[in-house]
Amino acid sequence: MLKKEQEILYRFISGENCPYDDLKLLYKWLEEKSNQQSIDALLSEEWEKNTEKETAVKFEDIQRKTDSLALKKNQPLIHYFKIAANSYQKIAAILLLPLLLFISYCILSQPENEIQYFQTMTVQGQKSQVILPDGTKVWLNAESMLEYPSAFGKNIREVRMTGEAFFEVTENKSVPFYAKAGNVEVKVTGTSFNLKAYSDENEVETSLMEGEIELKVPKINNTSSSNSLIMKPGDSYVYNTKTDKLLKSDFKADEINGWKNNQLIFKDDNFKALAKKIERWYAVEMIYNEEELNDQRLTVECFEGESLSRVLEIIEITISVNCKMDENKIYVESKK
Repeated sequence: MLKKEQEILYRFISGENCPYDDLKLLYKWLEEKSNQQSIDALLSEEWEKNTEKETAVKFEDIQRKTDSLALKKNQPLIHYFKIAANSYQKIAAILLLPLLLFISYCILSQPENEIQYFQTMTVQGQKSQVILPDGTKVWLNAESMLEYPSAFGKNIREVRMTGEAFFEVTENKSVPFYAKAGNVEVKVTGTSFNLKAYSDENEVETSLMEGEIELKVPKINNTSSSNSLIMKPGDSYVYNTKTDKLLKSDFKADEINGWKNNQLIFKDDNFKALAKKIERWYAVEMIYNEEELNDQRLTVECFEGESLSRVLEIIEITISVNCKMDENKIYVESKK
């Protein structure tokens, strides 16, 4: 393989940024049948060199993700981290097809005169860390997305996100940092904060650990007053996207630090919140009777990297239920 294309392929499968022009060059190389032998040899060499424990390659999951992306119209250039780097410990030849599909989609859907965007996504059971071009560190919780322009850091520092993310923003007073989650915007110059905005929930929660941020929402409690406020360390606000209500909330520093450090924490969670955390954390589906169990609450701090079986055992003992696993589904029934 030519040195340039080989270097781009290494960067792509290891989760590094790949500009539009590099993806275009890589795609052209990969689609050439005459290069297939060299590509196979490269992937085979990587497979042999990698001594980490092998895990199953879920080709259907990868194909489903790339197919869903291809259905979106006017999708900006996407840097889809973690297809190989975080989800799998080895690089398998079967990854080449979704990689080719993905690069093809990126190139065909992105006009060259438009702003290019990079996007990092995590799925259920997965977390990741991103370091932005200005040095800002972002931790992504499960089922989250972060998007930023290729020109990030020059004249603008702006990201868009869904899910949950913790930011350690590099200070730059001349170029403020903006984090947007739907209609909610956080403006900072240098600080650390947590932003939680899952697309299947009606609430956006902003918690400030250090520094100072300006929180801006469409409306504050349906009034015509200013729609922004200054947050201080220890502040936490929840904005309801349906009612336009902004309320001060309990500061959950232990929960925020917990998920960053792969530690699952339940803090007076009702069963619905508990189930949602487990589904995202372990990539499973919880099936239960909401009317029967939603009044049950749980406060517990699990060890770092706690196994699913142990978590279910704690739940069974604490709130008197039976949990039965069938593949990736967990059936929960009250003992009463």
